[in-house]
Amino acid sequence: GSAPPPAAPYARSSPTSPIASQLGGPSGNGGAAYVDGKDFFRLARTRLSYEQFNSFLANIKSLNDHTQSRDVTLEQARSIFGSGNEDLFASFRSLLSHHGLV
Repeated sequence: GSAPPPAAPYARSSPTSPIASQLGGPSGNGGAAYVDGKDFFRLARTRLSYEQFNSFLANIKSLNDHTQSRDVTLEQARSIFGSGNEDLFASFRSLLSHHGLV
């Protein structure tokens, strides 16, 4: 058979991708390792439903447009992600913090 192209720009990531492994690791210290923004959005897109992901993007847009505070953005993100995605929320909070927004 033929091999896939070496650099597919939007390849689907598998559930066992390195990113998922890193974020799914033990978080005994309560903190999340810093995650690159692109990696975070790629992971969020695989973990959230279409509706959740679009709600999350709208939430980010409101923050970027300065129509809502970072606190409201974080509250809404926690609600959108739900209780099963605490690691995503921790990574998102870490991203905001890395960009000086928390």
